[in-house]
Amino acid sequence: MEQIYTDNQIINLIYGESDLFERLEAEWAIEENEALAIRLEQWSQTKLSLDNLVFKPSFKCTNNILAYSAAYCVSC
Repeated sequence: MEQIYTDNQIINLIYGESDLFERLEAEWAIEENEALAIRLEQWSQTKLSLDNLVFKPSFKCTNNILAYSAAYCVSC
C-alpha cells in the first residue's frame, strides 16, 4: 500500500524533524512517485525563499516593542 504524504510530513522532512525510519521511507517513496518528488522540490524552494528573507521592522514598530517591554518589565 502506498503511503500518502501530507504537506506537514514533507515540511518535517525538509527541516530534518523526521526520524531515520521516516526519512528512509520518504526517500524510497520520492524515488517511486514523481508527484511527491515535485511537491518536495516546491516545498524546498519555498523554504529557501523564506530563509533568504530579510526581516527589518520599522522604526515605529521597534519603538512600540521597546515601550511595551519597558512598561511591563518584571525584574525592574
